[in-house]
Amino acid sequence: MSRHGFTLIELLVVLAIIGLLITILVPSLRTARAQSYEVSCRSNMHQIHMAIEIYAQERNGWYPLVDYEINPHLKLIEAINAKRQGGLLMKAMYCPQAHSMEFSAQNTTDYPPVGESTSVIDTEENRELGNISYFYWSMKDRSEWRSTNHSKYDESMDSFRPRWLRDYGNPKPLQPSDPETPCALQSERGGQYWVLSDFFRKKAPFPHTRKHKSGLNILFLDGHGEWVIGQPRAIFK
Repeated sequence: MSRHGFTLIELLVVLAIIGLLITILVPSLRTARAQSYEVSCRSNMHQIHMAIEIYAQERNGWYPLVDYEINPHLKLIEAINAKRQGGLLMKAMYCPQAHSMEFSAQNTTDYPPVGESTSVIDTEENRELGNISYFYWSMKDRSEWRSTNHSKYDESMDSFRPRWLRDYGNPKPLQPSDPETPCALQSERGGQYWVLSDFFRKKAPFPHTRKHKSGLNILFLDGHGEWVIGQPRAIFK
């Protein structure tokens, strides 16, 4: 007598093999997806940087100067005419994984500084307010998001001091009483100063996080972008 179909044992074996393949492939797929988001995010930063360079060419190389590194960034948006450039440049202001950072960005109780919040997702309201997904590091003062401002410098927060970026040479330090700040005078690191970075917040999860590799997308002054592993305070330039 001929037999049709599978036996129970055969079905179980097939299911076990499928389960094993899924177990092997899913981490690889997650990593590939995370990498694709990272690349898309860096592409956004490159678009913004190109617009900043156009602005700088007409101003002796000086980049737009904003009040703080964090939102709102209306001054940056207006300086590079992002709204007038059409949807693409304005869309580039928002990380493709901004939704994963939104809870931390808006949380006023669990993350320092307590009581401070912003929004980093692409909405009409945020576009009008100037809230974007990225930090911009040509700023007059360091915001309270960095745990302290320029009047409270301490050794642990040396990195995040105000400076005015230029498309060549060292940034201009914006704290007269302390002109030789680590971020302002790194003569051997030309082109390595941060211009843009992913949103980050103390105790909050990093965007684009992959297992055992937590870091940020950084756009540097010379126009190259990298995914840099480490705590922002330790790797800031």
